[in-house]
Amino acid sequence: MKTIYSAKEDRELSKALWKNTFKDSQNFIDFYFDFLHRDENLLIYKEEENYLASLYENPYQLRLNSCVDSARYIVAVAVLPEHRGSGIMRKLLEYSLHSSFTRGETSIFLSPIDPAIYRRFGFDYTFNLEEYSFSIEELKHFKKKDEIIRITEDNIFDNIANLKKVYDGAMKNFDNCLERKEEYFIRYLKELESEYGLLYLVVRENEPAGYISLFFQDELINIRELFFKDKSSLESIFFLLYSHCNYYKTIKITTFENSNLNHYLPNQRKVTKINYPFLMSRILNAEKALKHYLKSKSFPEDLSFSLEISDPLIEENNAAFSIEGTNLKKCSSISDMKMEISVFSQLIFGYFSLEELIQLEKVEILNYDRVRALFGFFSKSKNYIHEYV
Repeated sequence: MKTIYSAKEDRELSKALWKNTFKDSQNFIDFYFDFLHRDENLLIYKEEENYLASLYENPYQLRLNSCVDSARYIVAVAVLPEHRGSGIMRKLLEYSLHSSFTRGETSIFLSPIDPAIYRRFGFDYTFNLEEYSFSIEELKHFKKKDEIIRITEDNIFDNIANLKKVYDGAMKNFDNCLERKEEYFIRYLKELESEYGLLYLVVRENEPAGYISLFFQDELINIRELFFKDKSSLESIFFLLYSHCNYYKTIKITTFENSNLNHYLPNQRKVTKINYPFLMSRILNAEKALKHYLKSKSFPEDLSFSLEISDPLIEENNAAFSIEGTNLKKCSSISDMKMEISVFSQLIFGYFSLEELIQLEKVEILNYDRVRALFGFFSKSKNYIHEYV
């Protein structure tokens, strides 16, 4: 038995396993294997040369507390049905975590079907999304104020810089999100088109003012991403959506948490808003992540505390850290608080504040007065990722 990164001859076997495991369309599967598949990102498990399981570690650039670092997105975790429950997935995930740690990566993330499975490996939720649903008739009074350009393969290169400019502008005040280079939007368009999705750019006086990506599903318009510069550009997008009112009845918009998008609409009582967890993350290198956090948050020089972390899978993270100002070192003294690596991950990503984690009884407190002084420092963050592969 062996866990290895794949070779060219494994590509078709992986494609067959994907097709038999997940409910993705053939168009999407073809897009993935024609455009995104890389042998070096495919981790496989073999037994006597029989292909039993695999997962992908797709590389991204993650902005984590103002520090940009390489991070892997674990996707398409698949085990042949007759070998499920035999511990193969555990071997794959543990191998993946240690490989990412060895590469010097700070964190790793995934979108779970069953979160309980991944909590055993130190993951927990760090990214939420918001979803708004309402009748298309709520958009009937909005007027078009800006130019709208449909992005296709014919004009993507003319507009790629503007798409990036819109995204960067939308993410400028976010603590944790993905960095997107210009070439990302070529892949983004191909991914949309694999599911018959559309991409539109909003332009005002030759400057980008927003973009929207969407899918048509039965009587629903499903918006994957919606970014806008101001109320005027949003009204133009709403006008575009309402132009389909003869064919579609309902709008569903997925966006970042606390967007307040419902307050741009005339009647908030006619809008259904839900917030749901989307991605789980795990810190791989606790010392590195804590150093980045202290630096990005300008930790006060007159504050000090100690923190002990437990990690059942990455031995290097099992340590107590003493922090004085921005100085961090490992120590052997009794800590002010203790937490597991999954809780530490939620703290570093700002998914919960320190005070909330204590209320949830996820942190063991040994010196409450010293820990209470940190409440304003370990606060909630603005987080956004909406990727599937």
